[in-house]
Amino acid sequence: MTDQTTSLAHQMGETKERIAAWAFRGLTTMVMLALAIIGWFVQDKLGEFNKRFDTLDQQRAYTWKSLGDEATLQRTQGDEMIKLETTLTDHIATENSILQSITVEARDHEERLRDLEGHPTKH
Repeated sequence: MTDQTTSLAHQMGETKERIAAWAFRGLTTMVMLALAIIGWFVQDKLGEFNKRFDTLDQQRAYTWKSLGDEATLQRTQGDEMIKLETTLTDHIATENSILQSITVEARDHEERLRDLEGHPTKH
């Protein structure tokens, strides 16, 4: 009877070991499957993130290009304003010179007319 009990206990022990081994295999498979699903989900989200990042990168590049273009335009406009101001200053100086010449010429004509009329001007 002890042989039967030992044999039965031995068989039960082997069965428990087999059950534990299959349970461990099943648990390992489930963990691996869960990790694969998590990896797929993370990869999908990273793909979406990369697409958004590419869009943001393009927008950033366009924004910096626009800022650069605006700075260039302002610099060009500043240069044009300096040229315009210089031209205007030169024009005003020329007009003042012409006005002074006309004033001197008008005085000269006035003095000559007075001399001709017999009213000499005092110098």
